[in-house]
Amino acid sequence: MAAKYRLGLDVGTASVGAAAVSLDKEGQPGALIWHHVRIFSEPLENAQGTLVSKKAGRRKARMQRRQIDRRASRLRRIANLASLLGLKREEVAPDDGSTLPYLRAQAATGRVELEELLRIFLRLSKRRGYKGEFKAKKKGEVAEGSGELSLAMRALATGRGIPLKDENDTGITLGQYLLHRMESGLPTKLKVKEISDEPKSKKGEDANAPKNLYALRKMVEHEFNTIWDTQAKHHDILNGTHDGKPIREHFHEALFYQRPLKSAADLVAQCGLEPTLPRAPRAQMAFQRFRIEKTLADLRWGAGKRAEPITPDQKRVIRNLLDQNDKVKFEDIYEALENAGCAKPQGKGLNLDRASREELLGNSTLAALRKLDRHSAKKHPERAANLEPAFRALDEKTQIATINFLAEIGSPEQLDDPEWHTCFVKSVKDIKVKEGLRERVWVNFMLFRASGALT
Repeated sequence: MAAKYRLGLDVGTASVGAAAVSLDKEGQPGALIWHHVRIFSEPLENAQGTLVSKKAGRRKARMQRRQIDRRASRLRRIANLASLLGLKREEVAPDDGSTLPYLRAQAATGRVELEELLRIFLRLSKRRGYKGEFKAKKKGEVAEGSGELSLAMRALATGRGIPLKDENDTGITLGQYLLHRMESGLPTKLKVKEISDEPKSKKGEDANAPKNLYALRKMVEHEFNTIWDTQAKHHDILNGTHDGKPIREHFHEALFYQRPLKSAADLVAQCGLEPTLPRAPRAQMAFQRFRIEKTLADLRWGAGKRAEPITPDQKRVIRNLLDQNDKVKFEDIYEALENAGCAKPQGKGLNLDRASREELLGNSTLAALRKLDRHSAKKHPERAANLEPAFRALDEKTQIATINFLAEIGSPEQLDDPEWHTCFVKSVKDIKVKEGLRERVWVNFMLFRASGALT
């Protein structure tokens, strides 16, 4: 009778490991009967002095193919809408595009023909701008480039005597700014260089080189609305409807339709303690409390055999600090202990206080709620609320449902969009589930919102 065994594999990018253990009559693992390891070179290639994965080139080409396919799909969809403007698609004369920058700028302030308007919409669909949002403290190249573009557009509008309504108003459309660049001898292409294709040693050498500018989706949408409002005054057909929807909505959807994001909920593994349930998000209060208590259990004064345990009073002080902050530096811990009358032993520090670790992690969930309060008080004072007290006042079941809801949508800022529920789907195969998702997660969140914390 052949011996029963269990084979385990560990397959990595540069190694493969295998091990076999024998099984007893009950199927439980016993002794290690065979093992083998194979190590080989990683699949890297030398690209301009740096080692990059061989998959990087294939990934980049795949992304470009997808962008080209989606752009072509938008162009076909807009061309098929020509009949809504009273035009026949096959009768629209071809154009070399040399006059489009002038027509695009003119369409924002004066009349253009419907054939020219269709060409303008086709051009807008090719470069729709970046839709993503940017965190204030983590601005990258796109965020900085879009900010510089806004400043340049505002400066041009001010120079032309165009009043600005507020700090977000650029005064002119993106097409008008691109025409100004062309007349000034600058390229109309805002992204003039590919940073990722340059060697690291050459980056930043030429300070006078033109910087990349990035147009945001809201800039292109603003231009579309401005052009449509202007042309609707000259062409009555633009004010009509088709299939119960305004023609404007048909063109807006064709230009700016965004594929819904796929929910990552299906990628969450099952819980080891409750196999029928998915793992809880790290933002759950149970996980935050567990991490804080585990940290407290690991703390000692000093290291090695002479290490001393921390007292219950010291634990209480440190626990309060971690519960009230996202991160706590060791200097602040020592100061709080001294102020509470339970200072650290003379000549000793906490065992986790070392050069590679300057702070301890606290309750990041409550810290995120306090951060939202500060943001609301500064940006939206009419909606400011004490989220932390409101969250603490909820029962445990509602707290769990609220965190699950926020974890599924990514961040509370997603709720600022009135159509937030259309941006998420559970599966690409079943887009219709997004309506059910809206109802399911919204019910979980209603109690928290009804408390007045979020409006």
